[in-house]
Amino acid sequence: MAKCKVLHIITSLAVAGAEKVLLDLCIHSNKDRFEYFVAGLNDWDYLLPEFQKHTAMSVSLGMKKDPASFFKAYKALDRIIREQGIQIIHAHMQHPLLFAQLLKLKHPHIKIVHTSHNENLGSKFWELFTGKLRRFRDADVIFSEGMRSEFYLDNAYVIPNGISISKYQVDTPKADKFVFLSIGILREQKNQEFLIKHAKQLAQDGMEFEIWIVGNGPLEHKLKTLIQEEGVEDLVKMLGLRDDIPTLLNQTHALVMPSHFEGLPITILEAGAAKLPIIATDVGAIKSVTGENAMICQIDEFVDKMKEVYHHYDEAIARAQKLHEKIVENYSIESIAKSHEEIYQSLCD
Repeated sequence: MAKCKVLHIITSLAVAGAEKVLLDLCIHSNKDRFEYFVAGLNDWDYLLPEFQKHTAMSVSLGMKKDPASFFKAYKALDRIIREQGIQIIHAHMQHPLLFAQLLKLKHPHIKIVHTSHNENLGSKFWELFTGKLRRFRDADVIFSEGMRSEFYLDNAYVIPNGISISKYQVDTPKADKFVFLSIGILREQKNQEFLIKHAKQLAQDGMEFEIWIVGNGPLEHKLKTLIQEEGVEDLVKMLGLRDDIPTLLNQTHALVMPSHFEGLPITILEAGAAKLPIIATDVGAIKSVTGENAMICQIDEFVDKMKEVYHHYDEAIARAQKLHEKIVENYSIESIAKSHEEIYQSLCD
């Protein structure tokens, strides 16, 4: 049987949620039946070597914000389709969807699958673009029933993110001081600024803690400057990009995610797998995963929830244990990879 050839187009190959999910899908793919090709649009390519280990071909196109760079990326994708005999494009997020729709004009046989990875499509333009052109797609993937909307196909597949559970069960001692852990790309969406601005308030209330911020991104300099301006260098530590996330999740005491918007952040699943208490804003599909087994709140309640977890940690650990059991049962990467491949196979038949 000929293999089904799928080109995954994604904004970057950085260490971020959507990219990590895609990498896991590639790692756990059925290589007897499918060939995966991956193209990251911009020049954030930290994970490129890992993708190259687990795919037929992976490239980082290094696209900048100018027309010449855009057309260069388009030509590179067109060449991959022609030379590799691609049958399906899976567009992850919005800019890759634009490329997928343009490529379909030249290659009408191509099937298009789309995953937005966020409840917020970014702008009115992207909402209009995604909604109006949905009839030209063959499948949409959403993370929960609550994400159904006029932007997606009526028969969109509900497939949550998944992780390799055992990877996050690390035997390591907790840090001596209580640590709130923030993981994510450093941009406005993730709202790390909130944590920095409220660190002093928490300390003034008698709490002994640190906040560790893990990740890189466009706001790195701004956040470092804000830490100095707020005078919280002893409370907030920026750890940069790390490849030991499972260890950090097990060393720390609570995950904090004050995001403005999300889809189904992979970090929520990772924390659940590590039995780490979670405090997060009620955005995206987060609550559909955690239920009552995490502190899910509005942003104006966030500091109070941090205090509650700190002062009543045994209760937070009990909730984390229940969430862990749910993650193990419903969010393994093996079952998620199989669900995606069922879609691809139906389109290749």
